[in-house]
Amino acid sequence: MAADTALVSDFDDPTDMKVDPRPNALVLYNPGLDSGSPSAIQRLTANWGKAVADHGRDFSPIDHLDRGLPPTIIFQGTADEGVSPATAEDFCRRARALKAQCNVVLYPGAPHGFTEIWLGLGDPSAFPKTEFWASDTSRRTDAFLTRLGWLPSR
Repeated sequence: MAADTALVSDFDDPTDMKVDPRPNALVLYNPGLDSGSPSAIQRLTANWGKAVADHGRDFSPIDHLDRGLPPTIIFQGTADEGVSPATAEDFCRRARALKAQCNVVLYPGAPHGFTEIWLGLGDPSAFPKTEFWASDTSRRTDAFLTRLGWLPSR
C-alpha cells in the first residue's frame, strides 16, 4: 500500500486538497508491487475473494509506474515466498527507465518480514540473522535519507 500512495491517485481524497498525501520518498520492506499479473490475481482471489481480485490492476504499483515515483529503496529477502525478489528488481528496472531513483537491496536467504524480531522467537538460531538484517536495513535507510538531505551527514 505504501507504493500505491505514491503512484495511484485513487488513494487521494479529491475533496481534501489541503494535504498532498504523496510521499517524498519510499522505504519499502518486502513490498507487494504487483497485484495485476495473472499469478497475483490468482493469489488475491484465493486470499481475498474475486471482488478484490477484480480490482487487482487498479491498485498494482508496477502497473502505475510513472516519472512521479519518489526516490525509493526496497529491502527484499531472496527467500520471501509471498513477494518475489524478481518483481522488486523489475519494478526498479522499470522505474529507472523512467528516470526515477529506485534501488533494491537483496538479503540472501531472508524470508518475508526478515527484519522482524519475532522471527527469532521460534528458532533462537535465527535471531543473530534477524538482528543483523534489522541493523543493516536501518543503516541503509539512514544513508538513503542522508543522500536525500533529510538527515545530517556524520
